[in-house]
Order: sequence, then C-alpha cells, then structure tokens
Amino acid sequence: MTNKLYSGTIFLIISYIMFILYGCQELNTPKSLHRIDILTAFENKNTINLSSIAENIQYVQLETKKGVQLGHSPRFYLNESYIIAFAAKQIYLFNRQTGKFIREIGHFGQDPEGYRNTIFNYPYDDEKQICIAHGWGMNEYLLYDLKGGEIISISDLGNTFAILNDSIYVAYIKNLTGIEDKKLIILNINQNNSIVNIFPNYLKFDPSGNFAMWKAQGWFYKYNDELHFFEQFTDTIYQVTPEKLFPKFVLVMGKFAPPYEEQNKSDFLKHDVKEYIFIENIFESENYLLFKIKIDTNIFNGIYYKKFGTTKVSDSNYFINNIDSFIPLIYSTISNNYLIGYCEAFNIKKWFEDNSEKAKKLPQYLRRLEDIKENDNPVLMLAKLKE
Repeated sequence: MTNKLYSGTIFLIISYIMFILYGCQELNTPKSLHRIDILTAFENKNTINLSSIAENIQYVQLETKKGVQLGHSPRFYLNESYIIAFAAKQIYLFNRQTGKFIREIGHFGQDPEGYRNTIFNYPYDDEKQICIAHGWGMNEYLLYDLKGGEIISISDLGNTFAILNDSIYVAYIKNLTGIEDKKLIILNINQNNSIVNIFPNYLKFDPSGNFAMWKAQGWFYKYNDELHFFEQFTDTIYQVTPEKLFPKFVLVMGKFAPPYEEQNKSDFLKHDVKEYIFIENIFESENYLLFKIKIDTNIFNGIYYKKFGTTKVSDSNYFINNIDSFIPLIYSTISNNYLIGYCEAFNIKKWFEDNSEKAKKLPQYLRRLEDIKENDNPVLMLAKLKE
C-alpha cells in the first residue's frame, strides 16, 4: 500500500513538472513550424490572380512638385495617416488618402543631421513609427521620427539591424571571413549598446576566394510586433526574442538551395549562382507569407498560405489584376495588411495607349489617370489582403 501511494505521488509530481514545462514551451515558441515547399511550387509555376489574396485595390497618385521627385526603385510603407516613401537618397511623407506631399524626413548630406543613403531592408519600424538611414560612419545609423526630426544617431550595430523594443536592438553580423562566430547580437541601446545576448553562427566556409556582398543577406521583418530574421544561403526564418531564436518557417528548396560553403568561390560567383534560388522581400500577414524568388535575372512571386499549408509560385514578377482589370501589381512591401505595389507614370501612359478598349470599361477614378504626365511620381496600388 505504501509503495503504491509512493508511486502515485511520484507520478503526480512528474506529471505536474511536465505540465509546467509544456506550458512554458507553449508560451515561448511559435505554435508550429511551417514547412514551405518552394521546390515543388517553383517547378509548377503558374499565373496568380490578385483576387486570390486581396479584397480590393485603392489607388493613390502621389503628388509631384518641384524638388519632390522620387528616385529609382522606391519602397513604401503606410499607416492610417501617412504613406512613407523611401528611395536611395530620399524619405518623403505623403497623405495616406490624397497622396499630397507633406514633408521630407531627414535629408541626404554630410552635415551632422544628414544621412548617406537609405537602407533596402527594414527602413521603417511601424510600431515605433521610426525611419532608419545609414549615417556616414562605419555601421552608423540615423533614426528619424515622422515629424522629420532626428531622434538618435547610433553606431556599432552591425551590417543590418532591427528594433525589437524600446531598448533592445538586434544587429546582424555578416560572415565576411567565412569563420565569423556571431550571427545576431542583442544590444541594449539605453545602456551604451551593452550586449544582452549573442546568437552564434555555426556555418563556415573556406575564407580564401572572393566573397560576394549579397544585397539582402540578412533580412528582418515584423509581424504582430514580433521580429523575424532570415539569412541568405540558409533555409529557416526565425522569430527573434532577446533570449532565443525560434524556427518558424523552413524553406524547402531542394536542388535550388544555394550551398553555404560555395558562396565565395569563383566558379560559383561566375556561373553556378545562376542555377540557385535566392529569397528576397519576405513579408508576413495573418494568412500569408509572401516572398520574392530570384534565380539568375528572373524574379517570381511566392506565396505560402498559412491556413492551408500550401505554396504557390507565380510565372512572373507580378500578380494578374483581375479585381479591376487594370495594371498588374508588382509589390514591394506589405504594411498594415496592405500589399503595396506601384506603377511608374510612363508605364500608366503606355497602358492606356495599348489598351484603349479596356480603358473605356474602367471606372472614372481610374480613367482620370490617363492624363498623368510621364515624369510624375508613381501611383500606388494598395491591395487590402484578405483576413
């Protein structure tokens, strides 16, 4: 009887410990690890209609005025009041509804308040409403609020960084030497950039050879105020916390996966690199993970449908606009559950010239774009993602 009571007590204790451990695990890890079959989807590329992921499209014609002309390959973010536009040496603020120009954020220049250039990945933190640009010092960044004032100048934040919360920033360290032992550094900027944690890099390559500087080798994005990270030549997207990296998405690329150890070899850089897939422009929403697939000089859209666990890859770099039969959407970002694309003014003029019959069927708010001037600022296409 005593042995049975003792055994029962031990069982209850062990069960309680397991319950606590399981509960802690549930609180600190993503609910599931998503496996994204890019290989199969890429080999079965097809057209993707915009209506499969979006409810509607809003068009915003950005105001063009003297001294306000966006440069090449702009990126856009938005909130309820503003559109924030980034080009290489420009950060502009426009009215969210009308497209009217409001102000420039910061400015390009070598004075103390001027920046060297904007950054391609993570130029805007929506939660903090902060714009980020490169300063002139090594790994120096300037942070601006939407009123245009400089908030802070910070240094020693690695090759790319992201804001985790008010005090904790995350710096990505590129493996330039092949033997770099750090991947991410967690810093407290309120305590002189003191190091809170270091996530090690376990991947190595032969340091001899010519190393390639990949544009978006370290990619950060936020979803639901949670920070995520992906590195080229790897296959996992992580959720980042100050204490841990939690794997969230595994990108299955099979024979198209670029080998980490080959990245600095001459033959790979000259020829072999064209045979592999590189993942860029990763963004997440409630229902989707969207990403760009680059192979050689070709770009395709990838979509992972989170609810169904399925993946699709388009046969082009755009979505067919079957919502209003106007210009196809080429997206650059996702912001506040909007898929944001844009169309240059000269392409809009050309569309009207080439599609005179289709143009007659467009609603009046789109037909007015026929009068756009070739050198005007782009027209934004804000596609509301399905919830």
